[in-house]
Amino acid sequence: MVKCFGVNAAYRNDCKTATGSCAGTDPKARDPNAFIMVPQGVCGMIAGGTTHPSDVALKREQMFHHKLMEMSPEKREMVKKMLEMKREKLLDESGS
Repeated sequence: MVKCFGVNAAYRNDCKTATGSCAGTDPKARDPNAFIMVPQGVCGMIAGGTTHPSDVALKREQMFHHKLMEMSPEKREMVKKMLEMKREKLLDESGS
């Protein structure tokens, strides 16, 4: 699975964006700052899809990873589990 930017449906992103604080909160469809996870090789087949994040998306991702590393191991694990649960819920709702 790879990150595919610019192809999300409204409220179906897998990440934080400049307009949303967590997965499933971006109101803008096809947001170049939001990604969804897709199988390797699929992103390039979707109009507007790219595996390269915009500068804004890259900066947000770097900030998220920096904050994640500052957390205690227990909290970091909790955040990872929460994100995985959100991703699974989005996949279930989309029928994937």
